[in-house]
Amino acid sequence: MKLSSILNPNLILNLDVEGGRQAIYEAIASKMIAKTGLELKPEELAEQMSHREDSVMIPYDGVALPHLRLHQIEDLYVSVAILKEPVTLKEHDTAPCRIVIMSLISENTSDTYLKMLTAFARYLDIPENFEKISKCSSAEEVLAHLDKDDIHLKKDITAEDIMSHNTEPVTPETPLQEALDRFVRDRTARLPVVDANGIFIGMIEAAEVIHRSIPEYLFMMKHVDFLSNFEPFNKIFNEEYTQTVKDYITPAKKTILPSASLIQFTISLVRGEAQTIVVVDENKKYQGMISIEDIMSKILRG
Repeated sequence: MKLSSILNPNLILNLDVEGGRQAIYEAIASKMIAKTGLELKPEELAEQMSHREDSVMIPYDGVALPHLRLHQIEDLYVSVAILKEPVTLKEHDTAPCRIVIMSLISENTSDTYLKMLTAFARYLDIPENFEKISKCSSAEEVLAHLDKDDIHLKKDITAEDIMSHNTEPVTPETPLQEALDRFVRDRTARLPVVDANGIFIGMIEAAEVIHRSIPEYLFMMKHVDFLSNFEPFNKIFNEEYTQTVKDYITPAKKTILPSASLIQFTISLVRGEAQTIVVVDENKKYQGMISIEDIMSKILRG
């Protein structure tokens, strides 16, 4: 199914609105209601969308994705608004927004919505495509670009749609000090390790680094409440300047291909087969990682 086929040309807008997020969302919602005949109040829709965004704190980077699931509608309504001037909608956004993709989702259209969102996200993530769409002056021009670039809704949501790219891999030669810094900077407890060609080797995990600094006999003790020794941490402080990642590499518990289906890796995560699943291509090159947090933020909270 072509992405253009589920878009209503009457809901592809060029918008010139003064004000911030509430004014922009309300203007788009007003157009949606006027063009579809929905009996909804634009100011309430805008307020609810803003409240949801503030509650999940997901930053936008040039493209805003406000949405609501509503029991009183029976279809998926999508509006694509191209703003005349970039606007920072939320204070924690990483870049001002030029494009707003607003969705009203019925109880039975979540699957189509997620596939639509995935198609847009993959397409607009390419700077050239983002620039093309943000400079369009009509609905016809937007739809023509999507058709020319052959943008389709995928049959299934897969690992490549959900995986996170924000954790860059380290190499075996990376100093341990740098890896410890990366744990904090990237807010993660594990980092992928690749060779010089990007081939996935294994993981370095914060828990494993700490584990190896603690004498094994302490793990055999049932009660450790009486311990107060700081020695294991001093050991890490002393060795982080001389050791490298290769001293701490462990195998990944699970790897999957980018084509793996959503239900497949979700079940693996829920079963506890791995806390983080590594995505590699057919040549074992590292592509990204998936955790239950990605399922929560990208599927359950769009």
